[in-house]
Amino acid sequence: MNCYLIAICRASSLDRDTNNFSMTQLIESLQVPEDALGQPIPVEMHMYFEVTDDELHRDFEMRILWRRDDGAETPGEVHIPQTPAKKRTRTRAMALRLPPTIGSYHLHIEWRSKGADAWIRFVGGWPLEVSLIPDKPVPAAVSR
Repeated sequence: MNCYLIAICRASSLDRDTNNFSMTQLIESLQVPEDALGQPIPVEMHMYFEVTDDELHRDFEMRILWRRDDGAETPGEVHIPQTPAKKRTRTRAMALRLPPTIGSYHLHIEWRSKGADAWIRFVGGWPLEVSLIPDKPVPAAVSR
């Protein structure tokens, strides 16, 4: 199995005639309030895979892994079940749980055969900067 695309976006649409997705507002940085860290946010994560003949119709689990530029890692707790029926398959997650701290990250996908202990990480990842919304200055008092 090979993950050849990971993308984060605000919205997407599916063309019912061609079965192709169109993604809008791709996201490479997020500014969030401090209380949003570690919480799910309403964005879409699209993952595209190539599957070998031996992997067709087998049960797999996937998870998201946040890898900060300093090497710290935060694995996702949600295991996304997959049973690919075609050589190319895609998955769309409708929310993304933020990491517990701000920083420069790469989102990675890890997979394993259902019930296996070890996770296998795909080489590529999606870069994502997570920062806090800047404090707004308090307006100065106006004297008359």
